[in-house]
Amino acid sequence: MTNDQENRILKKAIDEAEERGGLEAGAPEKLEIEMLELAALNIKSSNIIAVGHAETTLRIQFKNGIYEYDGVSKEVFDQFLAAESIGKYFHRNIRGNFPYEKIK
Repeated sequence: MTNDQENRILKKAIDEAEERGGLEAGAPEKLEIEMLELAALNIKSSNIIAVGHAETTLRIQFKNGIYEYDGVSKEVFDQFLAAESIGKYFHRNIRGNFPYEKIK
């Protein structure tokens, strides 16, 4: 999926939410994460299916569930995506270094 396609999906979701009466405070960030998760960002990993990031929240969809990691900067997220192996980057730099919650 291209960036243009991701942006169109995100804009459509925001427009639909606004038509339903607007977005609550903080909702655009969560909505952005959900849309990026759906886009999957062409992730190449044996265990990670999709990722999304907004503000300082990283959402990762693994084969066994979806987790949110708090306090993850945009810089760490960009390095994660650019890593030769996102699985190795995750285990070395994210897992155990940020508080998380399983959401699904």
